[in-house]
Amino acid sequence: MKKESLIDKITILFLLYPFGIILLFFLGLLRALNVINILHKERLSFNKRGLIVISNHPSLLEPIIIPLLFYKDYLISPIKLRPFSTPDKSNYYDKWYWYWMLRLLSVPIDRGNRRSEVTAFFRMAEIINSEGILILFPEGGRTDNGTDFHYSRKGKRIRILKQGIASLISRTGASVLYIWVEGAEKVMPIVKDKLYVRPRLGRVFIKIGKTVNFEKHISKEKIIQQIQTDLLELADE
Repeated sequence: MKKESLIDKITILFLLYPFGIILLFFLGLLRALNVINILHKERLSFNKRGLIVISNHPSLLEPIIIPLLFYKDYLISPIKLRPFSTPDKSNYYDKWYWYWMLRLLSVPIDRGNRRSEVTAFFRMAEIINSEGILILFPEGGRTDNGTDFHYSRKGKRIRILKQGIASLISRTGASVLYIWVEGAEKVMPIVKDKLYVRPRLGRVFIKIGKTVNFEKHISKEKIIQQIQTDLLELADE
């Protein structure tokens, strides 16, 4: 992973770290109020290096909440062990009120911009090869924005996944942890061109799946198929 500048380290320690503590407090409060429910928490891979976390993407909430699940690593070493999210560049990264924070916590994806996507791919590979934690949403956007879907036996759905995730797994050999989120789209509904979104009453369920490793030399098509199958099986648990 690229070496952090002194200014970046100061920003992480004196701005991001306290802000992360505040978010962790609110996450604990929401859990206590039964708004956010984490299922199978014992499956979380704390202190797991070179990890890709793969989640469905029903709302704008997941890029905020899922990194907080790795709070133990973050509290131990906020500079080296902070998880990186991969938000859509237009939703978060381009907003001035998010940029100061997200530039050190994320790899923004400018979807449809081939050059930007290639740059982001190599940055993600760099994070994984440096034993970092990377959170990915391989649907290529929020679920409801899709047109073609795969369905589980119970009717849960995900968009057809992008091939880039298979290339990243093949290139890095990273372990993969699955997460399934339900209800977030009702608590934080999608409203375009708004400075903020007013949360609504509801319950969010976060299901933690198992950590898996793919065999070497497996084809990218089989990797995609396996990810789709594993995610939808987790959705039906």
